[in-house]
Amino acid sequence: MTFNQRNDATRYSTGTELHWEWAVSKTFENGLSVGGVGYAYQQLTADSGPRAILGPFKGRSVAVGAMLGCNFKLGEAPISARLRWYHEVETANRLKGNAVFLSVSVPLWVPGTR
Repeated sequence: MTFNQRNDATRYSTGTELHWEWAVSKTFENGLSVGGVGYAYQQLTADSGPRAILGPFKGRSVAVGAMLGCNFKLGEAPISARLRWYHEVETANRLKGNAVFLSVSVPLWVPGTR
């Protein structure tokens, strides 16, 4: 859930948003993984303010896609990298298209190291 506050400079408020994401993957012995991903987004309350001229403008989007991942070590530190592609299959009151995300997870501290 995202609870947005009013922007005092524009006196505009974006409505409350609900986000739901999912992923399923298969990881192989060599550290590579492949899978499917998706998300659903629904704006629960309307935008408001003097510049909310498009009406309630509640956005909605549903997307599905694919994921490619890799787990490896850099020295003693475990690293996880994921490349995700999403294709929006349903959209209302938002731009429609594709999205690509790259995420890399690195621990701030590895037990047993200084």
